[in-house]
Amino acid sequence: WVGTDNNGVWQFLKNGATEQFAIEGAGPLDSASEDANGTIWLKFGKGGGAGARYPNGKLLPVYGQFNFAVAEKNGPVWLATDAGLLPIIAPPGSGAMILQQASPVPANDLKFMVAGKTEGIWRFAGGRVTKWKDNRLERDLGPYPWGDKQVMAACEDHRGNLIVGT
Repeated sequence: WVGTDNNGVWQFLKNGATEQFAIEGAGPLDSASEDANGTIWLKFGKGGGAGARYPNGKLLPVYGQFNFAVAEKNGPVWLATDAGLLPIIAPPGSGAMILQQASPVPANDLKFMVAGKTEGIWRFAGGRVTKWKDNRLERDLGPYPWGDKQVMAACEDHRGNLIVGT
């Protein structure tokens, strides 16, 4: 998936084919994550830009202001808002999204989130790198080793190591 400044959103397929989508307010792609149902969650543009999800070959807008959309492999999709994290589920085939709890989970100064390779999500918040699963702290790697540089990309490798690009 690629989000461009002025030419829409593109999906590049394994067979070399491409598909273009027009999404109101979409710009560069900030985050992409796949949930347990196979739905792809996309977030475009910094600071509350457009969002979309792609279940069963159909691109649907996600309304509301959020900064990241990250799916746990076997858990909820976490939408990061200025008020905190909202865990939601999207049952397959329903077209609906269900909020799993009434109030947001606090996330002090959230800078970045990324899904773990097999489970959980990494949160870069409050100056610390932590891994959470089902909203429980699993690992705390301590303060950011990169200082105040902006995180541009991150992923977890097959051994559970975190790789961060600034």
